[in-house]
Amino acid sequence: MIWLQEYTYVLLVSVLVILAVATWFVVQYVLKRLEKTDISPAQNSEIDKHATQESDPSILKLIQIPLMIWIAALLVFMVIQITPWSTIAHIDGKSILNYSHKLMRAVSVLVLLVVTIRLINRSEKKLLYGEKKIGEEVEYVVQIGYKAVKFFLYAITLTSILNIFELTHLANQLFAVGAISSFVIGFAAQDTLANIFGSLTVILDRPFKVNDLIDSPDKSIKGFVEHVGWRATRVRDLNHGIKYIPNNNFTKITITNLSHSKVKKFTTTIGVRYQDIQKVSAICKDIEEAMKAHPETAKNSLCYAKFCGLGASSVDFKIVTFWQCQKKGVYDSYVESILQLIVKTVDKHEAGFPFPTTTLDAEELVQAIKDKS
Repeated sequence: MIWLQEYTYVLLVSVLVILAVATWFVVQYVLKRLEKTDISPAQNSEIDKHATQESDPSILKLIQIPLMIWIAALLVFMVIQITPWSTIAHIDGKSILNYSHKLMRAVSVLVLLVVTIRLINRSEKKLLYGEKKIGEEVEYVVQIGYKAVKFFLYAITLTSILNIFELTHLANQLFAVGAISSFVIGFAAQDTLANIFGSLTVILDRPFKVNDLIDSPDKSIKGFVEHVGWRATRVRDLNHGIKYIPNNNFTKITITNLSHSKVKKFTTTIGVRYQDIQKVSAICKDIEEAMKAHPETAKNSLCYAKFCGLGASSVDFKIVTFWQCQKKGVYDSYVESILQLIVKTVDKHEAGFPFPTTTLDAEELVQAIKDKS
């Protein structure tokens, strides 16, 4: 009888599904046993001790769930393949088999994508945040490289799935709509796109990095870089204010990275009284020798004190020196020490600093007053 024959095949399919589920649990149990055997008793005690801490997932743990999904899909696919659909009435067996092939290939592609992305994320985490961290100068380049690889994998996966289900005509339509949409969106968001390209320029050229002190003569930008984003860079100025500078600006302005400077210049002009004019040469010589002997003065750099002019009420000499940039040193402390050195040298030669004075030339008037008196 036909209904009994159909019932027999339904029963056969049910038994195969039960076997597939049982196989699922068996494989999962085997994977868990393999994961436990990879850890020694000493490591187990260490893991129990630090159970609350985040650990680096093993490769087996990363691929476990995608592998189980692929095995389950494979078992269902095998059940569909061995089922005699042609003997069951009102069922198009060829269509079922055809779609099962497509679905199995699509699932395989998706599972492969998930496994690859998980492995890439694990590699990126270890490379950027592991014990052996890479240098800051290439960190942003590595991040962009990983993002580009992921985008490339997503594009290949999407193309493969569209080809599996024979939807290339839909892909062409989507690409056409996407091209028009990209033009409209790009026209409406010129500033946003310009900032994104500006961020790529900052990331690739590396004119500065986080914690660098930067200055721009073209804009009122001077402060420490706190964050470099895709749209804007956050800079904390010397008054502890926060500035958000669109990255597009960095492609148009000049940036001076003060943190990369090995030396920093200090120059000033000092004046002494006109009655000490004969002492200026000796004062300049002693100041120059003292500055060169200073421990924070940059070696083999320009350092001098020279008589440079006659002021309204002072004899002026110019001082130029360079500070050896240090991580723990403070530039203002060096300037203070140089100024104190100058004051001590002037006092040593019993000279003095002038006050603003005005001389009245009225000898004839004074003599006339004396004659009258």
